[in-house]
Amino acid sequence: MIKEEYPMLADLNYVIVQVKNNGKRILVDATDPNSMPGLLPERCLNGKACVLEKKGVSIIPINPLKSTELITINAEMDSTGKEITGNYNVLAGNYKSHFFREFLKYNTDSEKGLVKFYKSKLPDWEIEKLKTENLNNSFESFKLKFTFNESFNLTHADKI
Repeated sequence: MIKEEYPMLADLNYVIVQVKNNGKRILVDATDPNSMPGLLPERCLNGKACVLEKKGVSIIPINPLKSTELITINAEMDSTGKEITGNYNVLAGNYKSHFFREFLKYNTDSEKGLVKFYKSKLPDWEIEKLKTENLNNSFESFKLKFTFNESFNLTHADKI
């Protein structure tokens, strides 16, 4: 972290790039291939950055982008009330899309690893037909879709 009261050269231990586009400042970390302009890795989110320009030095704030995740579930129960089937869709942006891209990049099981991830959270679901979109396009929201079903073994007491 940069201490404005007494800045030290040793505090400047990481480099990011500032790009100005139509007067808007965009911060970029080129070391992260799953990132996008303006989305700095969490390791960079220390509050402030020192900008070196021809006209001098300035300290600017580093503000993280808001992470977004929209989950939609369409499900229906069969006529017996013993099984639910449905579709699970995720539209993830910013840090959440970065999470999914990093997970798939570093998980040797790839999409099978995502099924395991969701099975750990939803152990009663049978998950099938998992698909991802925009895995390699960090300028677009990451999309994830799968179908699921869950069976219930209801006893007479459960129905009352």
